[in-house]
Formats: sequence, structure tokens, C-alpha cells
Amino acid sequence: MTGQLREAYRRWAGRSPLWTPLHLHHRALDAFVKERAPRVIDQAGAAAVRVLDVGCGDLPYKRFFDDPRVAAYDGADIAGAQSQAMLEIDPATQAISTETASYDVVVSFQVLEHSSQPLALLRECRRVLRPNGVLMLTLPFVFEYHAVPGDFRRWTTEGITEDLQDCGYADVVVEPIETNLHSLLVVNELFISRHLGYVATKPLFLALNLAALAAAKLKAPTHRILPLTLGVVARRPA
Repeated sequence: MTGQLREAYRRWAGRSPLWTPLHLHHRALDAFVKERAPRVIDQAGAAAVRVLDVGCGDLPYKRFFDDPRVAAYDGADIAGAQSQAMLEIDPATQAISTETASYDVVVSFQVLEHSSQPLALLRECRRVLRPNGVLMLTLPFVFEYHAVPGDFRRWTTEGITEDLQDCGYADVVVEPIETNLHSLLVVNELFISRHLGYVATKPLFLALNLAALAAAKLKAPTHRILPLTLGVVARRPA
């Protein structure tokens, strides 16, 4: 596969190939961030928006913020993490090594469950946001245990809303990311892969994922009761 074809497939499929158990999950996450990123940039209301990715890893979502209004997209992560971070997060205190009110947007994708002090991390994200700055999160509701290096919590809509309000955020909006069908398939594919491995199951997962993508186009769900992940947008008040 040539470089251009590989990049085109990555944009369509997300980070997990079509025959893997996390394909539907990563595809939904990418679609959510791609659709919400321009809105978040608009909400920031700055001529030159500075974005901080907390728990950034290798910056897989940076491409969705490739916008002429974005002046900087920086990453923060714990020391020693395999990441492209410019800033450090102290694992003991959750402190981020940057000045107060230095960013217009803070994003954090699939990170909060790995913090042993999630409220401290949310407060630190608020500290580095300027007044009226925007926070954008994704976090798990129903997902397998995945310690990297730890895995501490899951949230409901009410739970993350209350946590954010307790940390001083306002205008909290929470929505499910995956459909019911996609969530059920991913959970079961992960279970099957743990027992049968990732090689023998490729044809099965390929067929299931293709069927799920086709079904999703026929009729969008009106009520999602079992999302793998929740998408959250909130604001630091002035």
C-alpha cells in the first residue's frame, strides 16, 4: 500500500484496521472529535486559539485541529510516557507544567480513567484554561479494564456532569459517542479476542464490523443506552 493510500485508509478507518475489535470504537471517537473540533474552536472565541492536549500520547487527534485559527497545539503527559508531550503532568499532584490561563482550549481523550486523582486533574485543566475557555473530553462508560499504567474509574452522564461542576466548570454538555449496536459488538469482540487471539478472529471481526457499519447507515438510533464512551464539552466561566 502506497503512502497516499495508507493515509486515505487511516482517515477512513481510524487507528484500528477494519478486522480488529476496536475498529468501531476508534472510528466513532475519530468521527466525534472531527465533528466537534470546529465547534470548540468557535466557542473559544479567540483570534489565535491555543490548544492543550492533556494525556496526549502520540497526538492522534491533532489532525482534527488543523485549522487556520489554531495558533498552537501542545501536548502534556506524565514523565516517561511514550508521548510527544511538550509539557509534563506530575503523577503525584496532577499539576501541569504551564502557566495559569495559558490556553483557550483543553482537550483530553480517553485519559481521565487512568488518573488516580481525576478531580485534581480536572481542576488543573481549569487552571490552565483562560476565562471562558473550553474543555473537551472523551471518557469511558462501558469499557474493558485497561491499565496504562492504571485504570481507576467509569462515569455516567450525571457523574461526570457533577464532577465538572464541582471543579468549577459550567455549561456542561454530555453525549454518547457509539451506538448501542457498535458498543455491544466491541465489548463482545474484545472478549472473543482475549480467548481466541487476534489472528484467527480477523475474518469474523471483519464481517461483523462491515455489517455494523452498514446497519448504522440504515437507521440511526434514537436512544443510546450503552455507549462505550461519553463525549463532553464544558466551559470555564469568566
